[in-house]
Formats: sequence, structure tokens, C-alpha cells
Amino acid sequence: MRGFFAVASREIVERRRVFVAAAVAALFPLFAPLLPAARRFGAPEARLYTAAFFAVAFSAALSLILGMTAIGRDLSERRLGFYFSRPIGNAAIWAGKLAGIGLQVLLAALLILLPAGLVDLATWWRETRMGLAAEIGVAFVFAVVVFLALGKAISLALRSRPAWVAGDVVAFALWLLAMGTISLPLLVARAPVVLQRLGLVVAIACAVALLAAGGAQVSIGRVDPVRGTRARFAVLWGLLFAIAGLFAGFTRWLLRPAPSELSSVLVRAAAPAGSWIGVEGLARGRADLRVSLFYDVASGGYVRGWTGREGSAVVSADGTTAAWTQASGIFSDGPQDVWACRLAAGAPGTRTPISERIGNIAISPEGSRLAIAGERALGIYEIPSGRLLGSIALDSDERFSRFVFVGRDRLRLFRIPSAAVARAGEELATIEVSDFDVPARRLVERVAIPNLHRPFSLAFDDRDGRVLVWEKGSALSLFDLSSSRFVRVLGNFAWDATSRAFLSDGRIAVAEASAGMARVHLFSKNGEPERVFEAGQAGLVRLGAEPSAGTLAVSVGPTPYVWGASDSFLLDLRDGKLRKLGKHLEPVAAHMRWRLPQPEPGSAASLLFSRNDGALLRFDPATGKLVTVFRGR
Repeated sequence: MRGFFAVASREIVERRRVFVAAAVAALFPLFAPLLPAARRFGAPEARLYTAAFFAVAFSAALSLILGMTAIGRDLSERRLGFYFSRPIGNAAIWAGKLAGIGLQVLLAALLILLPAGLVDLATWWRETRMGLAAEIGVAFVFAVVVFLALGKAISLALRSRPAWVAGDVVAFALWLLAMGTISLPLLVARAPVVLQRLGLVVAIACAVALLAAGGAQVSIGRVDPVRGTRARFAVLWGLLFAIAGLFAGFTRWLLRPAPSELSSVLVRAAAPAGSWIGVEGLARGRADLRVSLFYDVASGGYVRGWTGREGSAVVSADGTTAAWTQASGIFSDGPQDVWACRLAAGAPGTRTPISERIGNIAISPEGSRLAIAGERALGIYEIPSGRLLGSIALDSDERFSRFVFVGRDRLRLFRIPSAAVARAGEELATIEVSDFDVPARRLVERVAIPNLHRPFSLAFDDRDGRVLVWEKGSALSLFDLSSSRFVRVLGNFAWDATSRAFLSDGRIAVAEASAGMARVHLFSKNGEPERVFEAGQAGLVRLGAEPSAGTLAVSVGPTPYVWGASDSFLLDLRDGKLRKLGKHLEPVAAHMRWRLPQPEPGSAASLLFSRNDGALLRFDPATGKLVTVFRGR
């Protein structure tokens, strides 16, 4: 122990001029309030934060310099023989030099902080309680450890024999390749908080490995450069590749959470008549990393899906097949790969040969075909081979806003001009509906719905080929695509307080909130009024699906546009009875009308409700109670 303190104290005494430089650097923060940019922060804050910056920057530079000189030069020039000639242990020599350098850097940093701290003591105390001291401490430790190790590595590399330098270069290239391969899924997932934290941990671990390698060189090699370099090489790369292995295992854990670990879940896809859903959410202990699963609500089985926020996902109508898109690389505007899996078999997803910039996807009812909207064409592909069955060329300004399979061999396409691409002053729009015959590879124009007043919205009945159109002026109209005819106007309803849905028996439900009251209007299949149900006081009302035939989920809230404050009810369409399910709940089907307009009664999509804390709950028709599927925050 005495030898350790002797080495550390000698290290400090030999480089006492460092404190003179630190004292000079400590004067600069006192003049920080004179800078124009500092006036908006206040003089005390400007001095304090400038001193903190100078302290950390000075510590990093000093650690780099001392790592290159105090350690690297002493090893390469055999100046450590002075210590080895005395009764001091090898480990004590190395630890003493590191302790001396660390204490020297710490005293220099405190010396830089001291004048600003004394001048603005009250501000220093207030900012310290707000976490400034912890932030400076973390930055200081990171700067000292990393730059000290970096300086030592640079010094030894410059003084080593060419053969060892070449070995270091090769090992470093292999290590970088391994770390890059392991990190790629995290980069694709675009989780900056996770990447930042992992980067800091890996940097600290690598710095510790560099320092440990230096310690091995001193302890084993002593003044023999060949033996010491050999020990350094073995310890350094053994530790770094061990870090890579731990990093790989931790990354695998990050990307493969169990369903019970998911929170703040969003349902991105669902089978219209089955129990499979595609969910995306955060997972506990993984910061901002979003992961996904295809989950069987009935059995609890699951298949892992995509990572990150971008991409599309679909589940076939029979619930046997799922497909999704995943970014091919780290750039958000780059191409995407298409993945598919057989849900019934529980097999993991496999990547298909399809890869391009994808806007949206749709899957056939039995899961054998996939329609993909790319940059220049809309293509129909076979799953999982990726064979192109047909395509529709698109002009640069031409897009199908919605497309859906209405059978294995027929794809229905809706060209819906948006307000964003409307010409200046254009108030009328036309919806064009076409069918693509997949075996014949032929596009058949079916119907056009002209002269719609902007803005407008749509509700779809893909099963019977009908469309509800709400347009400016509050008129809600029913169109039949199979006969290419207008059916009738259902009524006038306000834009911001109306929800529309086609029911399983073909009837139409329209919910509205007007004059502070919620009502549900029931129409026949041909749009003729049948009944009106009162749903209580409300500023917002939304329709879900049918948990059972003749029962409709309804969400009622006090304020327009604020979904999280709504409560959910079950409305019996036979007698009009309203039963409350729970507070702050929304039917999942209400959010999926565009892609999944008609979930079958009793399907998972019709039974699921989301809570404003991110939880996902399932209504159990047998018990009449809500069961938690995924917990919230």
C-alpha cells in the first residue's frame, strides 16, 4: 500500500505545472457574461455552465495527454524500471500511476470550477440540486476514462513494432465488423435513447479494457517489451471480443421481449374473423425501443414481427398468414423488405425476395397473395416466393389511396384525391373505383363518384361493395359500387362529431354528438331509417365493432377530439339498453376503420379496447368482464 501511494504522489509532483494551466483556465469562465450569447441566460448561469464545460474539456484533453506521456512513454522507454527496482508490487505500480493521473485530473477540474462556484454560490447550490453535479460527474468520469485509455492506446501503437500494429489493425477491423453487425437491428429500429445509453456503456467498457490491457503489460511484461506487448494484445482483444459477445446477448434480449413485457400497446393489424392481431409497443427496460408481435388473443401464442415505428402490417382474413414491411437499412427513406409468416404453425417470419420503397400493403383473404404499393407501380405478389403475378404502372402524381382484396383473384382500388394535391380553388373531387383481375392481369374501371364537395370522408363495406360518403355541407350518402349507383342520402350530420360503420347484417350505424347529446342512428341495408338510440351527454362519440351480433361497442367522451377521456359502452341494438364497460376506454375497431372496416362479431378486433395508459383489454362475452391482455405504463 505504501508503494501505491509513493507512485501516485510522485506522479502528481512531477506534473505540478498542470495546476498552473488549470488556474489560468479557471479565469476564462469569469468573463463569460461578456459574450453576447450569454446575456439571455443570466450572468451566474453563464459563468457556471462555462466553468463546467471548461472543466470537462480540460479533463479530457489532460487525460489524453497524460495517457500518451505518463503511461505510454514510460512503458516504451522502460522508465518504469525505476519502480521495479524497488519493493513495489507490479499491480501497485500500475494502480498508483492511474490513481495519480486520476487525482491530478480531478484536482485540476475542481480548480477550474472553484472561482465560478465561489462567485455564484447560491446559483451553484440551486443548479446542483437540479442535477448539475451529477451531469458534470458523469461527463467527467466518461472523459477521464475514455481519453486516458485512448491516449495510452495511441502512444503504445506509435511505439510498437509493425507486426503488432498490423495485428491490432486486423483485430480492430474484425471487432468493428462484429459490433456493426450486432448494432444493425438497433440502428434499423431507430431508438436513439437506447443507442445513446448502449454507446456510453460500450465506450466505458472498451476504455476499461484498454486500461486493463496496460495493467497486464506492466504486471506481466515489466520492462520486457516483447512479453509485455504480447500480454497486452491477448488481454485487450480477449476483453474487447468478450464485450462484443455480451453486447450481442444484450441486443438479442432487447429485441426479443416476451408479450408480458410489452406496454403502451397499439394494434396495427387484425384478422377480421380470427383471434390474431399485430401489436406494437414499448417494452419494459428498453427505453424508446419499439417492438412488435403477432399475438393470438385466444391462446396466447405469438410470432415476433418488425422493430421500430416505420412499416406496414397485415393479417389475412382467415387469420393464417401475416405480412409486414421492415426497413432494409438504417435510412428511413430507403427500401423496405417484405416479411411473411404462417401464424397457425407458429413459425418465425421469413424475408421474401420483395424489396423496394413501399407505401402500403394488402393481403388476400386466404393469405396467398400480397398487393404492394411501390414507387412506380402497384404489384401483386405470391407469398412467400415473391413471384410477381401482375402490376399496375403509376404516374409520378398518381396513387391509389386505398386498395383491398375482395377475393383471391380480385383487388379493389380506390383513387381518392386528397386536399393536399388539389389544385388551387378546386372544391369538387371525384372518387374512382377500379378492380384488378389478377389472373387476367387486367384493370377494370367500375365506377366514379363525381362532384364531391371538399372536405369529405369515407366508410367502406368491402363485403357488399358499398361506400358511405360524408361531404362538405354535412350530407351523408350511400353508394353501391356493384351497380354503380347512388342509393340515397341518409341525413345531415356534423363532420367533427360523427362516426359511421357497416354492421355484420348489412345495416348501417351512424353515431353523432350534437347539442351536447350522443345518439346512434340505425339504418337498413338500403339506408332507410330504423331507430335512434340515445347515448347520454357527450361531446364526442365513436363506433367500435360488434362483440356479438346485435351488440355494438360505443365510445362516448365529454370533449370533441379528446379520445383518451372517453368511456366505453355496449349498446344493445334490439332494445337500446346501454351498458358501461369501463372508464377511459376506446374500442380498437374505431381506430381501424380504414384498413379493417368490418370485423366479424366475436373476433379479436371486435372484443379489444385500449385504455389511455396504453393497456389493451379484451371483453369476455362469457363473463361480461374486461380482461387485461397487455398492461399499460
